[in-house]
Amino acid sequence: MKESKSFSSIYLDRWDDICVDEKARLRTINMLFYLAIGVVSLALSAINGVGGNYGLMLITLLMFAVFVVMALLLLLRRNILKISTVIVFSGAWLLSGFFLYTGGAEGFSPVWLCVFAAFTFLIADRMTARMFNIALLFQVFVMLLTPLYGMLDFQYTQSFRYRFPVLISFVVLCAWISELVRSQTQKRLVEMNGKLRLHAFTDSLTGVGNRYAFQRDVEQENNAGSLSYAVVDVDHFKNINDAYGHTVGDGVLRELAGILKDHIRPLDRVYRWGGEEFVVVLPRIDHEMFESTLQRLRKTIEEAAFHIENGAVVHVTISIGGVSGCMGLDVNECIKQADKCLYRAKQAGRNRVDAVNLSHHVVLTLNGAKIINGDIRPEQ
Repeated sequence: MKESKSFSSIYLDRWDDICVDEKARLRTINMLFYLAIGVVSLALSAINGVGGNYGLMLITLLMFAVFVVMALLLLLRRNILKISTVIVFSGAWLLSGFFLYTGGAEGFSPVWLCVFAAFTFLIADRMTARMFNIALLFQVFVMLLTPLYGMLDFQYTQSFRYRFPVLISFVVLCAWISELVRSQTQKRLVEMNGKLRLHAFTDSLTGVGNRYAFQRDVEQENNAGSLSYAVVDVDHFKNINDAYGHTVGDGVLRELAGILKDHIRPLDRVYRWGGEEFVVVLPRIDHEMFESTLQRLRKTIEEAAFHIENGAVVHVTISIGGVSGCMGLDVNECIKQADKCLYRAKQAGRNRVDAVNLSHHVVLTLNGAKIINGDIRPEQ
């Protein structure tokens, strides 16, 4: 079936990619983040080299190499997100220990630990980020507030030793809260997206699929095997609306859709085509069983009692036009042939089934025209 997708269908597909594919989001953010940190590390390496701090120059140069390699690996291979995150976080934890030990230029290097803590939830899943932050806090408290402090190469002021653990604890707390809000917002967006998708592909009155759902499902199933189509129409439905009102008519359509769904196979699908018309799609079914199924649906509706207000009961009948053996044929053409069968069923007196097997009919091409079941139409 070669029909262009609707705007709502394209929008919802794209929205799924944004909201649901968490791994794709993390992979993209990680790649961009690694490249940015690589550039910053290269700049810091040059600054430290000019300042004569060759130890930090080598460390930041190594950081540049690691981050750039990780970004390239993420770009080339999509299944190393977890490995790259573990490598980078392990390196960041060791680097934070080095910063605390050496102090950097005038004791400024530990401030970078706040940046590490703030960005963890952005570039990793929640559990990994939490583990890193816990390890980072443990490292800060042990190195600054225990007797191990005396082993550090740089001696911080007493005020810094007590204020910095409080500062980084506050940064970690803010990062955790921010991630919690983001995850709850994303969860809500996914729920809303599910509702949007449900409304986009579901008929609001009857609860069965609509035309958009029909197009989507047939595109997916048409290559899996032969499909059969049945167009179902309620006989004299206008009389029901005129006699009882549109509210009762809507109730009849809802109950009828439910009966159709309950009396077909699990793999079959019911769609509301418009007004009082429905389309039933039956995959992988031979013509004899197809006709038998349609007759059973017709008889079930004929015998059903549709209860309306004040205890009154309405009885309705349906006419069905069906085509089977549609493998390799255009879906629109199959529906047109089913409509012609439905027209014949109504002309014959309604409450009838008229079905044909298209695989048994010869398709000829003559002077640029198709002859299908005796009908001549221009070749497209």
